[in-house]
Amino acid sequence: WLLGWSAAWTSLSLATAASVSAAIYWFTATLTLLNPRACLLYANETLIEQPVELGYLTLRHTQRAVAFLEQAPRPFFLYLAYPNVHTALFAMDEHRGHSKHGLYGDNVEELDWSIGKVMQALAERGEAEHSFVYFTSDNGPFREEVGESGACGFAPVLNPASRLGTSTVQRSRTPLRGAKGQTWECGIRVPAAVAYHFRDTSTTPPRRLRP
Repeated sequence: WLLGWSAAWTSLSLATAASVSAAIYWFTATLTLLNPRACLLYANETLIEQPVELGYLTLRHTQRAVAFLEQAPRPFFLYLAYPNVHTALFAMDEHRGHSKHGLYGDNVEELDWSIGKVMQALAERGEAEHSFVYFTSDNGPFREEVGESGACGFAPVLNPASRLGTSTVQRSRTPLRGAKGQTWECGIRVPAAVAYHFRDTSTTPPRRLRP
């Protein structure tokens, strides 16, 4: 198919683009985490905080998750959707200013701290070896935010003749293409980690399953 471009539409297109950009800016600055006064925090159907104290939102998530694990009957399922690491960046005062990678690094370290608390709660309940824990991200970085959004990095380049994990992994010199909201690899390639103990009938004692 042929896409045509007419000079007559240039001024209208530029005006439309400017209007759309202004609308996006207003929405982002007014109705998202960049404006905490626009954020409401509910516990089920009860409004418990407005405006939301974003700096301690991860702490709230962690406390509720640990409380659930301490009293949930078996079998149980916990879905924990973190606000980290996402723009706007925020962290507890106790976790700010520690990372060499700035506030983004502080967010990553706070996320690591929270996951550690959840895993500790599982262990103290005696369920660590009987639980399947799956951690992942929902999408790639928000490229427009640059330093606040992280990066996909560089794709591994493996020798086709070698088995995965048996050869030295080299990295491409070209960053992955795309970002959040796009179907290029950087938009959908996300990290994932699994913690799960299982008993293989052919071996004793139990061995750890590696992703």
